[in-house]
Amino acid sequence: MLIVAVITAGALLAIYLLSENYREEEFYDRLEKRSINIARFLIDVDEIDEFLLYRIERDNPVKLNEETIRIFNFENELIFSMDEDEKMAVETELINRVRLESNVKFKEGDREYLGVFFTSRYDRFVFISSAADVYGNRKIRNLRTILLIVFGISLLLVFLGGRVYAGQALQPIQRIIYQVGKITPADLNDRVDEGNGQDEMAQLAASFNNMLIRVEAAFKTQKHFIANASHEMRTPLTAISGQLEVLSLKERSIEEYMRLKMKL
Repeated sequence: MLIVAVITAGALLAIYLLSENYREEEFYDRLEKRSINIARFLIDVDEIDEFLLYRIERDNPVKLNEETIRIFNFENELIFSMDEDEKMAVETELINRVRLESNVKFKEGDREYLGVFFTSRYDRFVFISSAADVYGNRKIRNLRTILLIVFGISLLLVFLGGRVYAGQALQPIQRIIYQVGKITPADLNDRVDEGNGQDEMAQLAASFNNMLIRVEAAFKTQKHFIANASHEMRTPLTAISGQLEVLSLKERSIEEYMRLKMKL
């Protein structure tokens, strides 16, 4: 369960992070294209001034959610703004950073910011734009919920399947334990069922049966030795017992017993 949980969590986390990265790159790309298009209208088209461009972009159907755009000239003076509610505070430090790095991306809360350095034939401009990717973030949250549900269901299925598989896998072992427990010194000729004779459990049963064969052979050898030893000892004991019976038939003196002892 732990191994499967780690692997599954790693895979789902990778899916989530890659999806979030793709959403972020796509959104920044849309922000950048919007900024560049507005810059070209403002700079390259003489018939469009700041007021007309503002009206055009205010009603633009492709405008991003809560989009704000500010354009600064080479003296850091604001020459165009689409930030009626002043949601975006732009500091001189940020403008200078955009001039140095050409492209600056960062995020504050639900809003994502993009700074672009744009040059034309006659001037240089800094575009600071921001917007909230409401739909993209909603999709990512929905994806996160789905991944968490998939993770939970996967662990549940692995747990149930693991219990069934483990029970089936342990049945041969339980059968061997039961059969081994029934074998006593009087039943050494019994053998453990070797099953299909191919898997590891069959090899274990075969090894135990081979051990039983050796133990049974040792018991038989010991039994034969005891029987032979008993037979060999019975003959002289019988002779001694017979002589003692003969000697006890009549009374004898000590000297006679000593002479019989010397003869023996």
